[in-house]
Amino acid sequence: MKNVPMTLNGEQYRLRIDINAMADAEERLGMGFGKIMHQELSMSFLRVMLWAGLKWQHRRLTPEKVGGMLQRFVEDGGDIEKIGIKITEAIVASGLVKQDEEDEDSDIYEAGAPGNGDGEDLPGDGEAKNTETEADSKKKGWLTSVFKNGSNG
Repeated sequence: MKNVPMTLNGEQYRLRIDINAMADAEERLGMGFGKIMHQELSMSFLRVMLWAGLKWQHRRLTPEKVGGMLQRFVEDGGDIEKIGIKITEAIVASGLVKQDEEDEDSDIYEAGAPGNGDGEDLPGDGEAKNTETEADSKKKGWLTSVFKNGSNG
């Protein structure tokens, strides 16, 4: 089983978001996998996803304890979006979704978006341009945006 190494508050962890972790996240968040993949970034979402991805190794860990870990991380100047990127990396590493940089027809990409292989003419010299605004990104959800913008690795 693949996992993603990460450091949080000076401690080393291995984040694993496999089927069991995703099922636990679905239960806690009250939404299915598809909605999770398009969820806007929120503190409760990050807390649950990080908890789900760490509890395989730390059985006594609770979402509340993870919230405390995240609070300390932020207070120490940590960038909360980096946690989201690690969660994304763990989902990809698990095989629950596929991300192939060569395959822009991936179902992670929203239909009709520039550069997704739908035949839409793109501006400029034929290379895809990132014309997505921050508001557009929030509408589609943080995880979709991370995949589309290639910020996950």
